[in-house]
Amino acid sequence: IIGFSAIYYLKAYVNNKNRNTLFIALSLVILTLAYSQFVIAIDNPIYYVTGHIFQLASYVMMLIPLLSILKVEGNGKKTRQAKNNI
Repeated sequence: IIGFSAIYYLKAYVNNKNRNTLFIALSLVILTLAYSQFVIAIDNPIYYVTGHIFQLASYVMMLIPLLSILKVEGNGKKTRQAKNNI
């Protein structure tokens, strides 16, 4: 399911060229790689470690667009950018 979501967001990025969409698409691709590492982790424990590293990188990449969409002004109010974000 995550792989299909990654394909969807990659197609959405091709259509609108939004930086946030690209970050989400790449993070879903990396998350798919992380889960594939977990599947083959039975044979070698290093795959388990690399899967967690990929998973952490993926979630950090998902955090970047979230922080760019929710800007915090100096007075502490959260505002939303007026862009076409997916």
